[in-house]
Amino acid sequence: MLYQVLFKSSNLLFAASYAYTLYFDYHTEVFYNLCPVPGFYLSKFVWLTFINLNLHLIYNTLAAIIALFGLSNSIILNGLHFIATSLIFPVGLTVTVLFWALVYLDPQFLLDKEAEILMSSPWFNHCLHTLPLLTMTIDFLLWRHSRPTWKSAFIIIYIFMIAYLIDIHYFYYFYNFWAYPILGILSLPRRIFFIILCIVVLFASFLVTDAYNRIIHFILPKQRGTVKKLKKK
Repeated sequence: MLYQVLFKSSNLLFAASYAYTLYFDYHTEVFYNLCPVPGFYLSKFVWLTFINLNLHLIYNTLAAIIALFGLSNSIILNGLHFIATSLIFPVGLTVTVLFWALVYLDPQFLLDKEAEILMSSPWFNHCLHTLPLLTMTIDFLLWRHSRPTWKSAFIIIYIFMIAYLIDIHYFYYFYNFWAYPILGILSLPRRIFFIILCIVVLFASFLVTDAYNRIIHFILPKQRGTVKKLKKK
C-alpha cells in the first residue's frame, strides 16, 4: 500500500518542486536578471544547470502522468526507462558533482559575482544542484528502470554532449559570453583538457548510475513491471 502511494505520488511531487523552482527563477527579479543575454530569459539554456532543471521537470511530469493513469504501453514505458537511465540521471549527477566540486575549489570558477547571488538563497541553490540527485535516486528505487545497453546510452550521451558544446561556443562567439568564467580564464590547451574532463565526468556518471540500477535489480528483482501490476490492482 505504501509503495503504491509513493509510486503514484513521488514524480508528481518532484515535478511540482521543479516547476516551482523554474517559476521562482523566472519571477524573482534578482535571478531573472542573471540572464547571460540581458532580457533574454531563454539564454539561460547556455548553463547545464538550467538545461538539467528543465529536463527533470519534463521527465517527472511524464513519469507522473504514466504512474497516475497506469499507462502500460510498451513504447511509452521503454522510452521512459531509456531516457531516465541514459540521460536524466547521468546529467543530474554530473551537475551535482561538477557544481559542488567547483564551489569547493573556488565559487568564482562558476558564476563569478553571480555566485554570491545564487548562494544567497540556499533552498533555491539546492533545488538546482542537489535535488536532481536526490529525486532520481528515489525514482530509480520506485521504477526499477530497465537498464539500457551501454552502446545506446553512450550514443545519446554523445549527441547531448555535442549539442551542448555547440551551445556554449555559440554564446561565446556571438555574445562573447562564456557559460562558466573558468573557460575564459584557462588557456586553450587547458580549456580543452577541462572540457574533456567534464565529458569524462558525464560518461562516468552514467556508469555510476547504471551500477546503482544494477544493484536495485539485484536486490529487488520481484518489483519489475510496476505500472502493469498497479493497473491490475
